[in-house]
Amino acid sequence: MRLFRWAALAVISVLLAAGGRAPAQAADTVPCAIVFGGGGSVTGNKEADDLWFAMNSATSKAVAAELTARGYRVELFVSNISGMKPRFDALYFKMRDTRCDHVVEISSANGETPGPPPAKTFGFSVQVLHFDPSPTNPRAIVVVGDFTGDYQYPLTAESMESLYPSDVGRQIAADIDDAKTLKKAS
Repeated sequence: MRLFRWAALAVISVLLAAGGRAPAQAADTVPCAIVFGGGGSVTGNKEADDLWFAMNSATSKAVAAELTARGYRVELFVSNISGMKPRFDALYFKMRDTRCDHVVEISSANGETPGPPPAKTFGFSVQVLHFDPSPTNPRAIVVVGDFTGDYQYPLTAESMESLYPSDVGRQIAADIDDAKTLKKAS
């Protein structure tokens, strides 16, 4: 397990705004996961961002459906909110309302492979997170990462035509299931 510093900073700001309380104390949570997809601007170009949002949404829905089929309780939360703090504010309230004990965050990830020649890629970065009480501060929490996965594909016409969000979602869910980081619904 590892601490995700960026997520911890975002969650700390949300918790301070909420009076320093975690979304749900450990005793109040239930074994479920919020599949948190979507996410604001990727490229700064509205048409391209709309495409990435649609792909992320479809993939997030496929992950949620496959995790549900594998016996997990899942709450799907796809949001096009931009900015780290507004996104985590929304996630905070979703966690509070559902009392879920884990988050499966699905982010769009675009990049390049090393050359020569470099090739453009697209894909998804996946993190499974949970929150533990801070051992040193009763008003604080620690964000713990249980699983990370990067799913990158060449950004070519062929891969855009042949790659289906349902296939990517099944692979992501299978990897999360194999990692045994989530508890199945009882």
